Amino acid sequence: MHEPAGYELATSIPVTRRATVPRLVTGRFRTLEEADTVIRAGDADLVGLMRAHIADPDIVKKTVAGHPERVRPCIACNQGCLAGIKGPANRIGCTVNAGAGLELKLGDHLLKPVSKPRRVLIVGGGPAGMEAARVAATRGHKVTLLEAEPALGGRIRMASKAPTRATMGDITQWLEQEVYRLGVDVRLSTFVDPAEVLAMQHDEGFDDVIVATGSTPRMDGIQVSNPGEPIRGFRQPHVLSSWDLMLDDRRSLGRAALVIDETGHFEAVAVTEMLQVRGLSVTYITRHTGIAPQMEGALMVEPALQRIRARGGFTFHPRTRAVSIDQGTAVIAPTYLKAEGGLLATVPADIVVFISPNRSNRDIYDALRAQGAGVRIVGDANSPRYLPTAISEGHRAGASV
Repeated sequence: MHEPAGYELATSIPVTRRATVPRLVTGRFRTLEEADTVIRAGDADLVGLMRAHIADPDIVKKTVAGHPERVRPCIACNQGCLAGIKGPANRIGCTVNAGAGLELKLGDHLLKPVSKPRRVLIVGGGPAGMEAARVAATRGHKVTLLEAEPALGGRIRMASKAPTRATMGDITQWLEQEVYRLGVDVRLSTFVDPAEVLAMQHDEGFDDVIVATGSTPRMDGIQVSNPGEPIRGFRQPHVLSSWDLMLDDRRSLGRAALVIDETGHFEAVAVTEMLQVRGLSVTYITRHTGIAPQMEGALMVEPALQRIRARGGFTFHPRTRAVSIDQGTAVIAPTYLKAEGGLLATVPADIVVFISPNRSNRDIYDALRAQGAGVRIVGDANSPRYLPTAISEGHRAGASV
């Protein structure tokens, strides 16, 4: 994701320009227009678009038909393809294409028009909610999508603000474009509580409700390694969530930050890079043995470490937790020792960013279930996880109506 399209051309062209055999180049090409530019320039005869075809097997068909804007974009995150092969599933998948690797039972090619359209209400306009709306509308249902914020996109709008992560926003932009193209009734800046959803279901005659209300940061100072010892001094103005940091780029941050990574995903890495870009030195602590172990299979970690080290001012402490937070400093200790067990260290911390598993926003779902209403729940509202699961669950929910 951190590389531009055609990033391998600098080393490929000196070879291909002299070759007399058919010449193939690769390097994060995502569209036929990009491939055509390379071929017209005489730099190659063939261009590989492997991940682009996984993201949308109809890339050629849609482009030739004059609709390249309908091609589902590869976001180059590697979480479904490379990491899928290396992970427990041991099969190829795709973050943005729920049907990749599951073509016999899932995917756009299996979406059949319904004989009797239903009225579907979807609460939440993040990736899970938009994918559910897109799939349900593709099948011919009449879909209404509610979003509390003034724009669609959910958490991805924040994540794409981090250095080198802008491409993540491509999928939510595509989903937004598709739901409007398919005639979904999108209602922005529309916050609803359980009672209002029940009233809408009754007044507007919705047959099905899909809850995609996401999750919110769990700012309680509880760390997985030592759950019985919450961080002392946690509730202070300079202790932030990643959301606080990403949503307020005018906040005064000071000169030194402590990043506490409880998840082992890329979120803490993105936070670290944002802080470095804003001129802060960073102390990074985690209960894990390394930085972002969940992202090793996606090949994100080493490039991120190269960027982080190049900026300087970075200190890493594995198997470490925070004990207490004061003004301008924090006390850290190994996870395997009690707070009073010694080996405490004091680190500079003008701000502290706490990254932990979020808390699901399930109020609407639980209330509707209690009333006996037919309702589905998808994405982080179901359980806080990541983009591949959100899109997959949204697709399955839209396909099951």
